Amino acid sequence: MIDIKSKRFGLLIFVLTFLLWGYFFVSHPNAALDGNTSQATLSLSPQTGAYNPNDTFSVSVYLNTAGQNVVVAAAYLNYDKVHFQAVNIDTTNSVFTIQAENNIDSTNGVIKITRGNPSASHINSSNALLAVINFKALSGVAPSSDNLTLQFVIGSTLESNVIKDDGLGTDILSGVYNAKYTISGSVGDTTAPTVTIFTIPSTSGGLTVSPISIVATDNVGVVGYIITESAAAPSASASGWSATAPTNYIFSSAGSKTLYAWAKDAAGNVSASKGAIVVISTGAAPACPDSVCNGSETCSTCPQDCGSCVNACGNGLCDGQETNSTCPTDCPAPPGTLANGSLVRAEGDSKVYLIENNQKRWIETLVAFIAAGYSFNNVQVVSASTLAQYQAGPPLTMVDIIASIHANAKLLKISSSPKVYALIKNKLHWIPNPEIFNLYKYQWKNIKTVSAIELSKYKEVKLLKAVSDPRVYYIYTMGRKKWTPSVEVFNSYPNNNWSDILEVLSEEMVFYPDAVLLRVENDPRVYLIEGTTKRWIKTADIFIQRGYKWQDIGLVNQTDLNFYQEGSAIE
Repeated sequence: MIDIKSKRFGLLIFVLTFLLWGYFFVSHPNAALDGNTSQATLSLSPQTGAYNPNDTFSVSVYLNTAGQNVVVAAAYLNYDKVHFQAVNIDTTNSVFTIQAENNIDSTNGVIKITRGNPSASHINSSNALLAVINFKALSGVAPSSDNLTLQFVIGSTLESNVIKDDGLGTDILSGVYNAKYTISGSVGDTTAPTVTIFTIPSTSGGLTVSPISIVATDNVGVVGYIITESAAAPSASASGWSATAPTNYIFSSAGSKTLYAWAKDAAGNVSASKGAIVVISTGAAPACPDSVCNGSETCSTCPQDCGSCVNACGNGLCDGQETNSTCPTDCPAPPGTLANGSLVRAEGDSKVYLIENNQKRWIETLVAFIAAGYSFNNVQVVSASTLAQYQAGPPLTMVDIIASIHANAKLLKISSSPKVYALIKNKLHWIPNPEIFNLYKYQWKNIKTVSAIELSKYKEVKLLKAVSDPRVYYIYTMGRKKWTPSVEVFNSYPNNNWSDILEVLSEEMVFYPDAVLLRVENDPRVYLIEGTTKRWIKTADIFIQRGYKWQDIGLVNQTDLNFYQEGSAIE
């Protein structure tokens, strides 16, 4: 990881840059910083506060882009659900105009906010408002540490992130400022849960009704569920409560029945009910057809109600695994109003879809949208009815995007070396073995031999991370990977840059063996790394006896080596 050609000038620039960031940008004397301020940061305001039970207060989420142009910002927060209630999220004055996530998960105490702008309206500001979160104080607490925190792992887009306007989906969030709030006194939880969803079959051919679905929310958390045939509210101590939502109910007789779903919290607050009606019939054979597949009916005895047992193309039913491509007579294509490859969203809905092979594929996150190289300027707004004509295909995930980016890369090499590179985002990604080559379904015939001068125009990627894994690895020239264990270690290498990290499929990382033999430049001592422990291999004879190879030793700096605890020497 040490470039012996690095010059003192580079180190001077690194130090000056660090000092200038601290001089020009707003400090946060009361807030705990997680990460660093080398690039974009998210902060909460106010950073501290003291409130009484039942007080309402607002917390603003601000973005400092550190002088860079930004198109997406995501703030994922954990809050103390026992002592606070997250009431709502206000984005009225947000600098971003497009909403992707705006969710309060009161059960788990998690808030997710993701907003973006078209590239033409990127954000470059030291104090840009992302959103305002309104809270209610519930009960007394004097926290010793921050109790409103931003989820953050540097280099990871699974938590809070800030996406640079470079068309590459680069996450430049390097640090977050958390907050701490105190509530005096003590007031018990008086807010009852809410049953938001209660669904049961409309008819049943037996006394057991299934499946049943119940969803409930609470400001602190739901601890119990119950289904009754009475509209009278059950007490929190009544028998029959279940810690998990029931999935069936057994009646004692047939007829038209009404069921009521209830939920309770730990404080003993019981929700209002949500009711649903089911018609129970027993003994008599079900009518065919009656548009309901019930009782003893099957696809064989009543295909009108239960559908075809096989995917019979030409039966007029688009069922089973039939699609427009396999059976266009049963599954006609929607009207050709949207071209293949179109980006669309329905009026009043923030979800963006890719039209592909007469299917609509939801692009799961703004990060995936940006990583794919898409632009909000190209998103068409269509009616909900138009979009509804397209069958839903599999969502377009970051894994899909990364796989596509790598699979479509140009393959380059020079005549004097067997090394093959994939040109991705104008950077060279070395393909060290056939397993990785085959993983992306590359073809040997597509490798293009270029001059050394042409190849030298591109920077070789040395930093890799797998999709959905925040860990960053350095790839040595011998093809081994070295985990970067902390932000401090990453920043201790002047040539490291967060924007140079290349995301790859998790399967690719498996093909890089770990670099477990390390030493510091100008120090002959070689260490064996075992987890977070380093063990000095005392002599060359022991090194050779153990079957180690000198070419497998990786160079690190002292900060990196100091991360590992000193273990017993190998002698």
